[in-house]
Amino acid sequence: VDVFVDSYRIKNPTGLLFGPDGNLYVVSSDTNEIMQYIIKDNIVFETRKFVTDASNALYQPTHLEIFDGKVCVSSFITNDIHCYDENTGESLGKLTVSFDRALVSKENSIVGPDGELYVSDNLRNEITRYDGVTGLFSDVVIKTENEPLLGPSYIEFGPDGNLYVSSDDKIFRFNSDDGTLVDVFVSKNSAGIRNPQGLVFDENYLYVNSYDNNRVLRYHLNNGTFIDEFISSRDNGLLGPIGIVLDKKTNTLYVGSSGTNQILRYDAQTGDFLNKIDLPNVTPHGFVLGKNNTMYVNAFETNHVLSYDLDSKQSVLLLSGDDGLDGPEGLAFDAKNSILYISSYANNKIFQYDVKDNSVREITINAGNGILQKPLGLTLKEDILFISNEDNNEILKYDPKNTTLDIFIRDTGDLIRPGGIAFGPNSHIYVINENDNGVYQYDVKTGSLISIFAKPPTLVKDPKNIALRSIAFTKDDKYMFLSNPSSNEVFAYDIKSEKYIDNFFKTNNMLNYPTGLTLTPDGKYILIVNYGDNTISRFTTEGDFDRLFVNPTDEGLKELREIRFGHDSNLYIMGGVYGDIFRYDGTTGNYLGQYDTSVSYLGILTENILNHKYLLNGIDTRQHDTVIVYDHLLERPYAQAVLQDYVDILSPIDIAWNSFTTNLFSISEPTLKSREITKHTGFFIGMNDIVARGQAITKSVDFTSLITLENFSLDYDASKYISVQNSKNTFTSGPDLVACIVPNFSELTCDNSNHSVELGKIQINAGVNRYLLTDTNLDEYDVIVAYDKTTKEPFAHIPLRDYGTFRISGESFLDWLQYDFAVIPILIVIMIIIPFIFDYTRAIFKILFFAIYFLSGKMKSKTPSPLSLIMSAKKISILIPAHNEEVGIRKSIESALAIDYPNKEIIVIDDNSKDNTWNIANSFAEQGQIKLVSRPPAPSSKASALNHGLNFATGDYVLCMDGDTELDKDALKNAVPYFDDKDTVAFSGNVKILNGDGGVDNLLTKLQTYEYIIAIELGRRFTSALKILLVVSGAFGIFRKDLMKEIHAFDKDTLTEDFDLTLKLRKTRNRIQFLPNSIAYTHCPATWHAWKQQRNRWAYGQLQTLSKNMDLLRNKFTKKDTVSFVDMYVLDIVLSMLFPLGLAVLGIMSLILFLDDTLHILVYPLTFVMSMFVILEFIIFLSATVYSGRYEYLKLSYLVPVMTFFYRPYLRMINLRGYIRAFYKKGSSW
Repeated sequence: VDVFVDSYRIKNPTGLLFGPDGNLYVVSSDTNEIMQYIIKDNIVFETRKFVTDASNALYQPTHLEIFDGKVCVSSFITNDIHCYDENTGESLGKLTVSFDRALVSKENSIVGPDGELYVSDNLRNEITRYDGVTGLFSDVVIKTENEPLLGPSYIEFGPDGNLYVSSDDKIFRFNSDDGTLVDVFVSKNSAGIRNPQGLVFDENYLYVNSYDNNRVLRYHLNNGTFIDEFISSRDNGLLGPIGIVLDKKTNTLYVGSSGTNQILRYDAQTGDFLNKIDLPNVTPHGFVLGKNNTMYVNAFETNHVLSYDLDSKQSVLLLSGDDGLDGPEGLAFDAKNSILYISSYANNKIFQYDVKDNSVREITINAGNGILQKPLGLTLKEDILFISNEDNNEILKYDPKNTTLDIFIRDTGDLIRPGGIAFGPNSHIYVINENDNGVYQYDVKTGSLISIFAKPPTLVKDPKNIALRSIAFTKDDKYMFLSNPSSNEVFAYDIKSEKYIDNFFKTNNMLNYPTGLTLTPDGKYILIVNYGDNTISRFTTEGDFDRLFVNPTDEGLKELREIRFGHDSNLYIMGGVYGDIFRYDGTTGNYLGQYDTSVSYLGILTENILNHKYLLNGIDTRQHDTVIVYDHLLERPYAQAVLQDYVDILSPIDIAWNSFTTNLFSISEPTLKSREITKHTGFFIGMNDIVARGQAITKSVDFTSLITLENFSLDYDASKYISVQNSKNTFTSGPDLVACIVPNFSELTCDNSNHSVELGKIQINAGVNRYLLTDTNLDEYDVIVAYDKTTKEPFAHIPLRDYGTFRISGESFLDWLQYDFAVIPILIVIMIIIPFIFDYTRAIFKILFFAIYFLSGKMKSKTPSPLSLIMSAKKISILIPAHNEEVGIRKSIESALAIDYPNKEIIVIDDNSKDNTWNIANSFAEQGQIKLVSRPPAPSSKASALNHGLNFATGDYVLCMDGDTELDKDALKNAVPYFDDKDTVAFSGNVKILNGDGGVDNLLTKLQTYEYIIAIELGRRFTSALKILLVVSGAFGIFRKDLMKEIHAFDKDTLTEDFDLTLKLRKTRNRIQFLPNSIAYTHCPATWHAWKQQRNRWAYGQLQTLSKNMDLLRNKFTKKDTVSFVDMYVLDIVLSMLFPLGLAVLGIMSLILFLDDTLHILVYPLTFVMSMFVILEFIIFLSATVYSGRYEYLKLSYLVPVMTFFYRPYLRMINLRGYIRAFYKKGSSW
């Protein structure tokens, strides 16, 4: 009839829709716009940009929907949905998705009869629903996910007879007869379930151990819904729950606490805690109740199986590693409770233990397809043993009678992957399962699977030819139609008889790769897109061929993508090489016109060539602001360039800014595959006593290359260009340099004798020289030569190396070191990271000092004689302050009692502990081994506790330690030779890391062990040798009691009472010594959170104490003390504040150089400097280890890079936070 809309206004339309106002909305993907066409009397009355780039919302918009006064469009790249006011086009924001429900797949999305938006997500296997008004995520309407069975651990049969399996933060439910998946009973992370390690059932609920967050969760047995947190995190010390048992006779729930070597008892109805079963040195990894009130427990780490009598509370060792056990995990009794099965995880075995005759044997396997690979959980049903095979993601079934081991359940995979969706009969939602081509019916209200509505079609002989695409229902819900492009068919399914109808569409030869389906507005016909021959066929809903409705090829439209009826009852078809939209009469099929896309086509773009030019005949460039590079094959934009007004002003600032903006905007999505640019780089190497500097970069595509010489400069002997003739000097103009490429290093000339290819003249000291090389394969050449045609000699050459990433590669770095190494970049990097420089300078100075000190013979420790120990009359009072130290106080007291020193007393000060600290300490006090005192109720403070304990001390010296410190038995004996030195008022012990809190040994505790070795063995030794020791460790320090009372002992106004006391002692100008052979072991934080709190507290207290004692700089200190004080203030605190500034400068420089493709200018010197840091770090660690005499610490040398590049910088930032909080006097807890 007419051209409805010209195509030049829209580029690559990917969605079209008629709004309730009768206007047409079209998505223009390439220009990131939504066009609105105001239609009056079936003609386009007005065209306007409804949404443009100015909204900062869209990138490659695709699908379009209109509901509740909003126009919503999905973004292909960002996976977002943005909405706009239907009347004004004003942005209403992104369709908000909460609970991390970021939309991933929006190929199939529909508006339901309730006005809500439904999205079929075939990556998450869900149908999700969003509020049609607010756009907020409502819920997962249908969860079709059946994710893979990964690392199955604990298994148990439920009261319903099904087998329940814990796997990857989920609980699966399987049919116990045939192993088929029933459902995902508890979905991933439901109610915070993390790493389930134990299942047990009662009549109504499932109880699950959540190992990672130390809880026991309860779920309803009917549908797996979360009920409550039955046992809260760390309740009564619950740590790492593994194994759970329900004793139905006593209504008692037993839960294993692997972190505390206990089994906790709870009331199974209320969850109230009853008591604990202590299992010293036993880490329970599974337990089970047997006869006679006996519990059988696996001790995973010691390879033991114990029996524990619940009445007598006595345990007996039944099995050990000598019986073949290696990592016992699961336990299960047979029906008679006479045979106990044990899974041996590490050596892939299952053992049978006969309780009656106390015998054990490995199970016999004579047949079956199962192979034990890390067996874990065990359970029995009718004397058949079921085993979770963790490594192979299987559940195995073992028959003891037939001695067969078979695979019962394999990896489940994704069983239901949603494809096309449609609302159908009873307003239910119907989903094509892309995995089996069945149609599944779901209740929208409950999200539950109602039934498999239609099984996969059996009308096609070869199942491989079934891949259902689209789904549609007739208006009377009589038939369901499914397109199957692979077999050139559209299937009809009779809903009443529940059968597919053979040859329903009687002229199937009219179909050619059918894809899209849509009903006509009157419901009488179904239109079928024949993608194969680019036509649209019309059939009646009874299967009769009506006619070839549309042949868009006649109008030049190909590659049909989407069809839809508009509010005007006309048919709109989207497709074509450039994404055009054509309109046809919805009744007759007559062509009505083509849309106007408002885009000017420039021409084909050949990839990776160096420049393109297009002739713009009749195109007003002022009407366009974007250039798009579009991939017709993938139908996606490849890149876009935003056109800016150009001002021809030649200044460095303008050039840099233009380059900066071009780099940011020119490539928007450089992710599509194309012919890659081959790149090489290299540094100039001077020849014949000539100094040459600069770098070459080559970029090649096939036989076209761009070669750039950057920053080329030469220093040469100018006298070679002066000749003497008749006593007169004749001058030439200097070297006539050209650049050429040669195949190898054998002949570095440019005279074509060696197949060289000349590039062109070189401008000396001109900055950049560029050459375009065509019809030459640069891969055949290895060297660029700078050649002087005057002297016929090469001046320099460049070996071409691998470009690497951002011009950074190993070969190039070595070339840089050898040929382009410059001091100035090194100094710049050193200035940026100045805090590190001083750290390593201090440490190296200490090493050199000790080397000289050692060679001079002064570095010798005094060895105590037995007679001096016996005759020592100095009494030592050992003070142990304790606040909630139930975990470590026992070992701390025991270590103090075990010290090889007769004249001592031990005083434990309980500082208002809320745990079991008092009871543990009192058990020693009742035997007269220690004094136990309690500080009156007050806020907890170590300083206050020590001051209180000092009132009860009767010794000549006071040893102060922490409540989790363990003293070496020779700690005091090795200090005896120093006690008679009247000038020494305090001693700092040698503190070493034993392990982390709670006995944890991980990367963090190893890093702190490494740190302590250097800080103590170098730092304390050095300051003690120079008589400037400023810190006596609070974990182990010895003080003269009379002097402590004179200076009022510990002050409470700082968080580092040990540092503060040491400075007060230094004011007396007496000596403080470090005792390297008096050793104590302490526990360090085992988590990063606890470590950060500790270091923040130390830094806070350090600045507090230094500020408090600033008067020392005037007259209280010796000159050496003053230097040490200033060193700590400046190098610790001031340089820490400069550290983030250095990082910021480094980041800004990196960004600028990266945008200019010259990042290597910074990376190479930085790599050199940091390599030196690694070497220095290793020297420091090795020296500290040698001084300590504990060579076993060398095994920590692998942590050198971690300390250099992570731990020390991170510690700087933590300390900086503490300093800032102290400066502004923001509180920090003790």
